[in-house]
Amino acid sequence: MTSPNTVASGSCAQYQFRVADRVGNETVYASTSVVKVDRDDPAVPTLTLSESSPYAVVSATEIFVNTDQTGSFGVAAVTSDLDSGVAKVRFPERADDTTLPYETSYAFNDLTGVQAVTAFDGAGNNASSAFEVTPDTAGPIGGSVSYPNGYVVGGRVTVTIKNGADLSGISSRVLERDTARLVGTTCDPFTGTWANVPNPDTLPPNTCARYRVRVSDRVGNETVHTSPNVVRVDNSAPAAVTGATAVAGDHLVTLRWTRPADADFAAVRIVRKRSRASPVQVYLGAGAGFRDTSVTNSVRYTYELTSRDGSGNQSSPVVQAATPTNPFLVSPRDGAVVSRPPLLDWRRRTGATYYNLQLWRNGVKILSVHPTLSQYRLRSSWRFNGRVRRLTAGRYRWYVWPGLGRPAAVRFGKLLGWSEFTKRN
Repeated sequence: MTSPNTVASGSCAQYQFRVADRVGNETVYASTSVVKVDRDDPAVPTLTLSESSPYAVVSATEIFVNTDQTGSFGVAAVTSDLDSGVAKVRFPERADDTTLPYETSYAFNDLTGVQAVTAFDGAGNNASSAFEVTPDTAGPIGGSVSYPNGYVVGGRVTVTIKNGADLSGISSRVLERDTARLVGTTCDPFTGTWANVPNPDTLPPNTCARYRVRVSDRVGNETVHTSPNVVRVDNSAPAAVTGATAVAGDHLVTLRWTRPADADFAAVRIVRKRSRASPVQVYLGAGAGFRDTSVTNSVRYTYELTSRDGSGNQSSPVVQAATPTNPFLVSPRDGAVVSRPPLLDWRRRTGATYYNLQLWRNGVKILSVHPTLSQYRLRSSWRFNGRVRRLTAGRYRWYVWPGLGRPAAVRFGKLLGWSEFTKRN
């Protein structure tokens, strides 16, 4: 071999030196020394982070620490080397560790950021692994709590909560409630006595409440989310309306009333009833009057008026009845169903020399005539505006105006009224 000599990693070698003279004599120089060759790095250290404090939390090779608190955490390394063996492990800010187990500990404020742990073998080869220390001294951000502001029906309150985000992650949240007595529409002062409650929460009658949520991260920081909203629960019904009247007209019932003086009065609800028909809500509002124009003449209607507060409580109903009528249009009665062309009949109007009768179907005028008598017999077909019209199955509306003076003057009085009928097959 030549010198220097290259030996494969993981091998051992011994050397001897042979010297010969010119007549064949030889001397061998030998040594008991053994050369051990190791050019391979030790195994990359496997790191384990550990903590026993509520103010620190490990996530893989990162540890979050609340440096506003006092505590410690540990770092352990596992490594090996098949050739020259592990000589030492170097931890940041610490003396080299030469004996198993390779481990050390740190106070919360000792390190920050990315740190390296390096293993060295007997030949000086080395390999490193990293871990990270991240201080976290702030509570979760970006969260919120929201719930109704004002009266709720039945006392059931659903609170919407957003936890927000945090470096070390969210650990827990607690919903709390502070209550006060509701007197009329005014809340007594809140006492600041917060109690844990479920979500949704159910409040007793005549109560005011406000809510907050406490959100904690994994290293002991906490954020409290609040809202200016105040929930009110009122189970007392308001007084009924007074002075209610119902005045019938032509396809019209006019209702009027006086609202109750309750401070939490919110609205008046009107339900209309008629024989052999389902009740219908026709009004819901805070006014003092209502004109019902979706009625049929000659039909008796009953109206129930109830006052309501913001919590949905309602008074006993006040009942009014009315039958809309037209003093001029006689037959067919409003809403009638006919099977043949009807006789349209109305009462004479003083001063009328003739009349204008118009017939409409689906919003389109299909007949306009000017009889001198206060009646007109429809036919099954006729001509109008150059087209043949037919009295087919459907819904029709007819109007009558009084003509004043000579027809050539084209002078009409106020509409006598309108009525509807339905033609069946």
